[in-house]
Amino acid sequence: MASSSESPLFQHKAYDEPSVFRPENLLREALRDAFTDVPVPVYAGRSWTTDAPCRETETAIAAAREDNVLAVEMEAAALYAFAETREQPVVCLAHVTNQMAVEEGDFEKGEADGVRDALALTTAAANACDDVV
Repeated sequence: MASSSESPLFQHKAYDEPSVFRPENLLREALRDAFTDVPVPVYAGRSWTTDAPCRETETAIAAAREDNVLAVEMEAAALYAFAETREQPVVCLAHVTNQMAVEEGDFEKGEADGVRDALALTTAAANACDDVV
């Protein structure tokens, strides 16, 4: 699930109307066990979409923590709103690489800037969804 507080899709979906990766979505089931052999940990859960995470208030951040949000990103709500509007399956894979630059080396993405890990993850996702789309 992703919700958007400031983005172009705000015109179409209110903040309290999150864009959701629907449970009945066949992609969710196809991806459930797809990442067991990838070289990086993979987590499924809620994200919070905002156009500038660094501008968010302590209150908003606390609310996101309370809602068990795993990551703050800048894309997912738009993708899921698109999926809902078009009635098409969409999944968002996010490579979370930092904690808002609060630790040394926070933006380190890994070997080859994370390209190898991203390709392994994308390949596993594509293979798992081969029969779905």
